[in-house]
Amino acid sequence: QACAEYRQDPNQGDISGALLQRLIEWRDEAPHNHYWAIRYHAEQKKETDLYEHQAQYDDNMAHLARCIAASESRVKAQEEALVKETRQKQRALYRNIIIGVVAAALLVTGFLLWKVQSSLSELQEKQTEIDRLNSKEFLREAKVYIDAGQHRFAVESLKKAMEADAENQEARDSLAVFEQKIK
Repeated sequence: QACAEYRQDPNQGDISGALLQRLIEWRDEAPHNHYWAIRYHAEQKKETDLYEHQAQYDDNMAHLARCIAASESRVKAQEEALVKETRQKQRALYRNIIIGVVAAALLVTGFLLWKVQSSLSELQEKQTEIDRLNSKEFLREAKVYIDAGQHRFAVESLKKAMEADAENQEARDSLAVFEQKIK
């Protein structure tokens, strides 16, 4: 009947769903051939041409096979679409994980660089303070040499004071004065 309806209106579509499943079960389980179809189909009882009955039966079975193939094709297309969608979701998940890991690594690296930079700044400040203290110590030493009349040693101590802290104005001025005295 479905095949006859399809012949009358091909736009109605293929047999599908539960009806198709029942027809597949019938085809696989019930014994049938064109003689069986003549027995149970009212239109075919009237006709006597066995070749025509055979052709109609074959056409019906071919239509059933086309409907099965179309259904399997739809199922396969749906499965492929589902697989494709799953792969896309997996790729997006992997991409997001990688982005998250890279972002976390960048944050940790940035934090570590900040800590290193702040520690380096502290060390530089401490080194500057040590250099100032050393410069003051060399300046005191130079004053002791000056008081003792040992101008050459005083000049060497003043030079060391300048090396330790180039911004020590007192050491610079004293060095200039004593370099003049030595000449």
